[in-house]
Amino acid sequence: MTELEAKRQHVVVYVLVPLLVMCLAGGAGYLKYRGGSIVEAQSAATSSIQAATDGTIALLSYSPDTAQATLTAARDRLTGSFRDSYTSLTNDVVIRAPRRRRSRRPRPYPPRHRCRPARTTPSYWCT
Repeated sequence: MTELEAKRQHVVVYVLVPLLVMCLAGGAGYLKYRGGSIVEAQSAATSSIQAATDGTIALLSYSPDTAQATLTAARDRLTGSFRDSYTSLTNDVVIRAPRRRRSRRPRPYPPRHRCRPARTTPSYWCT
């Protein structure tokens, strides 16, 4: 073995092999990072869809008897200007309607309709 061959072998063993190992380790780390971030993104997408579904069901599912408690609990899931508009809608329209309906006296008889014969058919029109 000549002196030139010994220097080449020295360069290969002490420079190129460690450089190759570091490049391979860096590539493996990068691929592991990308794989983890893809899994995290998929998990975040799934959880956000589930949260949106639960929130939509909470916003739209209420009964007249428990409207105030149900809609107030659903309002806590909202943010920003949509929360403000949703609050005013529920307080002004949705929650007041069952209160008004309960405060009215029930009619003892059905409302009267005036019926008149239709001109083109043998049935009647009622107004």
